[in-house]
Amino acid sequence: MLFYGPGEEDISSERSIVPWSIDLEKKIVNSEFIYIGPDCGLAHYVAWYGGNVIELFGPTDSSLIGAQNATWVQADIECSPCYNSKLFDNCKNSKCLNTII
Repeated sequence: MLFYGPGEEDISSERSIVPWSIDLEKKIVNSEFIYIGPDCGLAHYVAWYGGNVIELFGPTDSSLIGAQNATWVQADIECSPCYNSKLFDNCKNSKCLNTII
Protein backbone atom coordinates (compact mmCIF):
# COMPACT_ATOMS: atom_id res chain seq x y z
CA MET A 1 0.00 0.00 0.00
CA LEU A 2 1.41 3.36 -0.97
CA PHE A 3 0.26 6.68 0.41
CA TYR A 4 0.05 10.16 -0.99
CA GLY A 5 -0.55 13.49 0.66
CA PRO A 6 -1.83 16.95 -0.26
CA GLY A 7 -0.48 18.14 -3.60
CA GLU A 8 0.32 14.63 -4.82
CA GLU A 9 -3.14 13.73 -6.11
CA ASP A 10 -1.92 13.62 -9.73
CA ILE A 11 0.17 10.51 -9.05
CA SER A 12 -2.70 8.64 -7.43
CA SER A 13 -4.25 7.77 -10.78
CA GLU A 14 -0.99 6.21 -12.00
CA ARG A 15 -0.60 3.70 -9.18
CA SER A 16 -2.63 1.75 -6.70
CA ILE A 17 -2.25 4.16 -3.80
CA VAL A 18 -4.52 5.71 -1.21
CA PRO A 19 -4.77 9.17 0.35
CA TRP A 20 -2.99 9.59 3.67
CA SER A 21 -4.94 10.56 6.76
CA ILE A 22 -4.54 10.33 10.52
CA ASP A 23 -7.55 7.99 10.68
CA LEU A 24 -5.93 5.68 8.16
CA GLU A 25 -2.68 5.68 10.14
CA LYS A 26 -4.54 4.78 13.34
CA LYS A 27 -6.16 1.82 11.59
CA ILE A 28 -2.84 0.68 10.21
CA VAL A 29 -1.04 0.85 13.54
CA ASN A 30 -3.81 -1.12 15.21
CA SER A 31 -3.56 -3.91 12.62
CA GLU A 32 -0.91 -6.43 11.66
CA PHE A 33 0.58 -3.85 9.31
CA ILE A 34 4.34 -3.93 8.72
CA TYR A 35 5.97 -0.74 7.51
CA ILE A 36 8.97 -1.45 5.27
CA GLY A 37 10.62 1.59 3.81
CA PRO A 38 12.93 4.54 4.35
CA ASP A 39 13.34 6.50 7.53
CA CYS A 40 10.49 9.00 7.55
CA GLY A 41 7.73 10.37 9.75
CA LEU A 42 5.43 7.43 9.05
CA ALA A 43 8.09 4.96 10.19
CA HIS A 44 8.54 6.79 13.49
CA TYR A 45 4.78 7.12 13.97
CA VAL A 46 4.12 3.41 13.39
CA ALA A 47 7.02 2.38 15.68
CA TRP A 48 5.97 4.81 18.41
CA TYR A 49 2.47 3.34 18.54
CA GLY A 50 3.67 -0.25 18.60
CA GLY A 51 3.49 -1.16 14.92
CA ASN A 52 6.06 -3.32 13.16
CA VAL A 53 8.73 -1.31 11.34
CA ILE A 54 11.62 -2.30 9.10
CA GLU A 55 13.54 0.86 8.21
CA LEU A 56 15.92 0.96 5.26
CA PHE A 57 18.99 3.18 5.57
CA GLY A 58 21.55 4.25 3.00
CA PRO A 59 23.93 7.11 3.73
CA THR A 60 22.31 8.21 7.01
CA ASP A 61 23.23 6.74 10.39
CA SER A 62 20.46 4.46 11.66
CA SER A 63 21.80 4.57 15.22
CA LEU A 64 21.33 8.35 15.31
CA ILE A 65 17.99 8.83 13.56
CA GLY A 66 16.29 5.43 13.36
CA ALA A 67 12.89 4.89 14.93
CA GLN A 68 12.94 3.30 18.36
CA ASN A 69 11.62 -0.28 18.50
CA ALA A 70 12.24 -0.69 14.76
CA THR A 71 14.41 -3.13 12.86
CA TRP A 72 17.06 -1.23 10.94
CA VAL A 73 18.56 -2.49 7.69
CA GLN A 74 21.80 -0.83 6.64
CA ALA A 75 24.59 -2.06 4.40
CA ASP A 76 27.71 -3.18 6.25
CA ILE A 77 30.19 -1.44 3.98
CA GLU A 78 33.16 0.73 4.92
CA CYS A 79 31.79 3.97 3.46
CA SER A 80 28.37 3.84 5.17
CA PRO A 81 27.03 5.85 6.89
CA CYS A 82 28.51 8.82 5.07
CA TYR A 83 25.80 11.47 5.03
CA ASN A 84 27.77 14.16 6.88
CA SER A 85 31.06 13.58 5.09
CA LYS A 86 32.85 14.27 1.82
CA LEU A 87 32.20 10.67 0.84
CA PHE A 88 28.51 11.51 0.47
CA ASP A 89 29.20 14.51 -1.75
CA ASN A 90 31.39 12.40 -4.04
CA CYS A 91 29.28 9.24 -4.13
CA LYS A 92 28.40 8.18 -7.66
CA ASN A 93 27.02 4.66 -7.20
CA SER A 94 24.80 4.61 -4.07
CA LYS A 95 26.34 1.29 -3.10
CA CYS A 96 24.81 1.50 0.39
CA LEU A 97 21.29 1.59 -1.08
CA ASN A 98 21.90 -0.86 -3.91
CA THR A 99 23.32 -3.40 -1.46
CA ILE A 100 20.12 -3.63 0.60
CA ILE A 101 17.61 -3.59 -2.25
